[in-house]
Amino acid sequence: GMILKKVHRIIRFEQSPCNKPYIDLNTELRALATGDAEKDFYKLMNNSVFGKTIENIRKRVDIRLVNILKLMSKPNFDRRVVFKENLAALHMTRTKLTFDKPVYLGACILDISTLLMNKFHYGFIREMFCDNAQLLFTDPLSIL
Repeated sequence: GMILKKVHRIIRFEQSPCNKPYIDLNTELRALATGDAEKDFYKLMNNSVFGKTIENIRKRVDIRLVNILKLMSKPNFDRRVVFKENLAALHMTRTKLTFDKPVYLGACILDISTLLMNKFHYGFIREMFCDNAQLLFTDPLSIL
């Protein structure tokens, strides 16, 4: 098993269902939807809320279509895609970042989801079927 050698940080928070009304509404509308596109829409609306909580803004880039290559000398130049001799798309890393995403919320959602998946596997599957049952794959919404 795992041996905990050092605790680097402890974070304390008070949990509240801040997104529950919105998530419940989309879940209800998805259940009432008749077409696949409509069902997918409401599913994606819920998924996008979670996605924004774990978005890594450090990976954002500015892409500029330019006909001169003087921007390549800037320190935030990452790479280029040349379309023609005098036209290229320059990928520039951001020089300023605004950390405005609730990343702790996303981390909590992932932690709670992992806890529930493990409780289901070890508390139900392995007890009900056999101790040899092994996890092959998990993500926040499914388990194999």
